[in-house]
Amino acid sequence: MVLGGTVLAVLIVFYSCNASGKTNPGAQSTPTPTASPSASPSAAAVVAPVTEVSPTPTSTVPVVNPQACTDAELSVTAVPAKTALAKGTELQITLLIKNISNRACNRDIGADQQELRIVLGTEKIWSSDDCDGPTGAEDRNFPAGHERSYQVIWNGKSSSSCSKTAKRTPDGPVPAAGDYQLFGRVGTDLSDAVVIKLS
Repeated sequence: MVLGGTVLAVLIVFYSCNASGKTNPGAQSTPTPTASPSASPSAAAVVAPVTEVSPTPTSTVPVVNPQACTDAELSVTAVPAKTALAKGTELQITLLIKNISNRACNRDIGADQQELRIVLGTEKIWSSDDCDGPTGAEDRNFPAGHERSYQVIWNGKSSSSCSKTAKRTPDGPVPAAGDYQLFGRVGTDLSDAVVIKLS
């Protein structure tokens, strides 16, 4: 009976183990879905703004004509027909422009650049530019040693006022007797002074 009881006990133990370990063949384990990592806003790529670089403006350098006559290469001279005359009388004045360099060069010597002027100290008595004097440009070639001349008539009166009936005619007071200075000019090139004595 001891053996029979032992066999029965073994069967009970086997059944118990089999019942507790039995699995359902139709049940399948479903994998737990894993959440995809969402991109953090802070992890997004930051695109740096493109800085536009404006081109640096270049300064404009004036172009100098290498063929232009300099003031040092031109001689400007005012030549009066007389250096002593009665006040109120006409005087012919010649403006001489000469290339004193050893090369040929060009220069604008038009009416806009020319002037003949008579002064008493710092006071202007007469100027060829007054009373609607002639205007214009005149670009000329000056071979070495070449000279050009221009004539003007001064009527002996101040150009502080102008005639209303005669074109380009000074009609100011007649300068008093005394010593006056005559200058010629082409652009910035000024002649030496010439003394004119009025009596």
